[in-house]
Amino acid sequence: MEKLFLTVGNAEIDLTCRLSKIPLVHETTVETGNRELSPGGDGLLTACALAALGSGARLCAPIGRDRYGELLTRFCRERGIGTEYLIPYADEETAFRLRLTESNGVSRAAFYPGAFSSFKAPYVEDAFRCRPDAVCASLDLTAELIARISDEADEQDVPLFLDAADAPSAYPLDRIGTCEFFSASAEEVYRFTKILPDSMDSCLKASVRLAGLVNARYYAIRLKERGVFLYDGKYFSLIVPQRQDDFDSPAARQVFLAAVAYAYLTEQEIETACRYAAVAVAVSALKTEGPAAERIPTRAEITAYCEKYHIG
Repeated sequence: MEKLFLTVGNAEIDLTCRLSKIPLVHETTVETGNRELSPGGDGLLTACALAALGSGARLCAPIGRDRYGELLTRFCRERGIGTEYLIPYADEETAFRLRLTESNGVSRAAFYPGAFSSFKAPYVEDAFRCRPDAVCASLDLTAELIARISDEADEQDVPLFLDAADAPSAYPLDRIGTCEFFSASAEEVYRFTKILPDSMDSCLKASVRLAGLVNARYYAIRLKERGVFLYDGKYFSLIVPQRQDDFDSPAARQVFLAAVAYAYLTEQEIETACRYAAVAVAVSALKTEGPAAERIPTRAEITAYCEKYHIG
């Protein structure tokens, strides 16, 4: 039977502008780089990845009652994501992110949260009425919202999969509650633990420190070209990536979290789930054109990749 996943998080519109360089003060440059207006946000991209894997996906996210909110709602429906828990705010605009990317790779961004800053716990409680089999979220949500999500997941006895989402070092991790799986990049782990996970020994030390901050059953440190360090409170393992730059690709973080949650509910084994997620990220990285939402792999694409490279 198809599993139902609830994703709670942000849905936004991303405008990416590619420039030769950022203009100086009082300077106007004439640019030939392309511009992309696309759906984005941790919550939306994670839900999109879950739907692409063939699971039932519901998204709980605040949007504005504006044309961008309509665009996001239509996008979700086209991708097979349930929209009954998209919350339209009449007096707020849909969250918007402006990205400026120079030809040398330097990137800057400005985020306008709009309706996202008005996200309230009652909407989360209402979304849990769908009786999900698992929940995905990230720490771009407030600690209060994460705590409510954790409480609701615990009450319904469903696993919660969390991503650190570039949370600041001051984020109150002790207020999160319990979760099944916690994923963070090496930079995020260093921010939380003050231990740089640059070797197997330091990864283990950082994981132990992280386990003292976040109450999870499993911890995953994404080490980019070195793979994923997985820790269960006692044992650890290293999941090697398919290629070195996979985890640098757009939407890699959201694809990884979604694929782990999907495979874990299917296989009931976390290392197998992480290996499957690493392949999903590799397939996503092969898609080099378009915004992040267009680079999310389908289950058929992942299966084809595994067959081509004889991955069991």
